[in-house]
Amino acid sequence: MVMAVTVIGGILFLVGEYTIPEISLSNLHPKGTPVWPYMFITVACGAVSGFHATQSPMIAKCITSEKAGRKVFYGAMISESVIALIWAAAGVAFYGTTQALNEALAGGASNVVYEISTGVLGAFGGIIAVAGVIICPITSGDTAFRSARLILAETFKLDQKILKTDLKSPYLFWRSADF
Repeated sequence: MVMAVTVIGGILFLVGEYTIPEISLSNLHPKGTPVWPYMFITVACGAVSGFHATQSPMIAKCITSEKAGRKVFYGAMISESVIALIWAAAGVAFYGTTQALNEALAGGASNVVYEISTGVLGAFGGIIAVAGVIICPITSGDTAFRSARLILAETFKLDQKILKTDLKSPYLFWRSADF
């Protein structure tokens, strides 16, 4: 979230030379295609990304009540949607048009993230933003491995609470520090 807030803050307030056409709801698509259906696809892409989908077995064991599940999963989906929209808005604001953004994306999404981050926030802010972008997939992968460990432990009835069991067990590398 810090990464998304710093990038959008830099676009809106720090630099001042960028405009976000999405705020005015102007249509910048080169072929005039309506913006609204595609904006919802962007939101859905953020909402159904792998982060919260991979954590469902783990979160189910960590939340105290089923009622909390709605808040946890809905919150993750909305947060990821907002992050997706922030990066879409930052991309168009930074490159000026969707066509220029698409051309920049041909060089790879990581280059676009780097250019936007360092161009708007400078070297230090760019490091923070790029680190945020790197951390997201790492935590998704970590969460997926934890979920797999929990599924296997439950399937094979492996104890997950006693430390000395972990030290003798061949599945030691699946353990995480927070369990």
